[in-house]
Amino acid sequence: MKPLRKAVKCLLIENGKVVITKYLKGIKNGYYDIPGGKIEENETPEDATIREMNEETGINVSSITLKGFFEVEYPDRKFIFDVFKAQKYDGKPQNFEENTSEWISINELLNKEKILSNILMLDENVNKALYDDKLNFHIKVKVDEDENILKFECILGRKEKVIKAGCVLIDKINKKVGLVYRKEQGDYSFAKGHLEENETIIECAKRETEEETGRKIEIISDKELGRLSYITKKGENVDTYLYLALDKGALDKNIPDDLKEELKWIEIDKVEETLTHEDLKYFWNNNKDHILDYLERGANNV
Repeated sequence: MKPLRKAVKCLLIENGKVVITKYLKGIKNGYYDIPGGKIEENETPEDATIREMNEETGINVSSITLKGFFEVEYPDRKFIFDVFKAQKYDGKPQNFEENTSEWISINELLNKEKILSNILMLDENVNKALYDDKLNFHIKVKVDEDENILKFECILGRKEKVIKAGCVLIDKINKKVGLVYRKEQGDYSFAKGHLEENETIIECAKRETEEETGRKIEIISDKELGRLSYITKKGENVDTYLYLALDKGALDKNIPDDLKEELKWIEIDKVEETLTHEDLKYFWNNNKDHILDYLERGANNV
C-alpha cells in the first residue's frame, strides 16, 4: 500500500483570476500550485486551510466552503486534498523564501508548462462543480513524477449532504475486528449505512452495525472515532461517522437477509490489508493505536 497523506487546498478566485503559489526550491522548483498543506494534529481541515493560506500567500481568508476532494496518486505515494473555496479575504499575495504567490489569470495558468496536477480542477470544462454552487466534486488523477496525467476521473455530486454512520466493531476477548463483506459491492468494510428520519447519528451507527452483522453491540463513547467525507459515483455527497463498539454476542432477534452482510472477524494486524478502500485503510491506521490502547487498558482510556 502506498503511503496516503491527507491535506487541504484553498481556492481564492476573483474576476477570472486565482491566487497561486510558485515553488522556488526543491524538486518542484518552478511549478505552480494551489495553496495548501497538511492538517496538523488536533486541527480541523477548515483551520488548516485558513492557516496554510496565510503561511503560503500572506492572505487571510474567511467564509470558506468545502467544494470537493482532489485525489492524486504518484508512483510511490498518494494525497487526498479537501478543497475549500474562500468567499472573503484580506491582504495581498506575498513572496517568501521557498515560494512566491500571486494573482494570475486562470486561462494563463492552465497553459503554463510547469503546473501540478491539481491545477486542472480550475478548468471549467473539466470541473463544472467549481463554478456551480449546487454541486461538489471528487477528482481522481494518477500521475508520474513529472506531473504527466496517466489517468483522470471527475465525479460530480450534489451539494446536499448524505449522512451515514457505523462502527469499528471489536471482539475484546479475542482482540479481533469485525468487518463486513458486502457481496453486492464485492468489498470489505466497516458496518455502516444511511441515517433514517428522526434518528440520531449514534443511533444510526448502532442500528446499522447490528443489522449488518447480526451482533448485539455496545458503543463505547458518544464521541465518534472520526468522519469520512467522499462523493459516490451516484453523486451522493457523503459524510460517514464511525464509532468504536464492543461485540456483546448474537442478537436475540432475526435480521432480514437483505439487511445482513457477511461478518468476518479479522486479526488486528490483518485489518489494513483486508479493507478494500484506501480511505478506510487510512482511517484504520489513524485510529489503530487508540483502539489497541483500549484493548490493552480498557474503557477508561477511550
